[in-house]
Amino acid sequence: MNLYGAFYDQGVVKVILELMDVGSLSDILKILKAGQMKEPLIDEIILAKIAQQILNGLLYLHIVNN
Repeated sequence: MNLYGAFYDQGVVKVILELMDVGSLSDILKILKAGQMKEPLIDEIILAKIAQQILNGLLYLHIVNN
């Protein structure tokens, strides 16, 4: 994911990211839960990549806004 920008609106920071090909993380979880899977819903490697991208976005915001 790439960060396209962020802005402050009514006391909330809103982050603008590129769209994910398969929808939001929430959409993916809903689809996986509907399958009643007993295994982990998302592989650890994928969750690590998502966490890395979120942290990269936060680092970017920290650097830009000092």
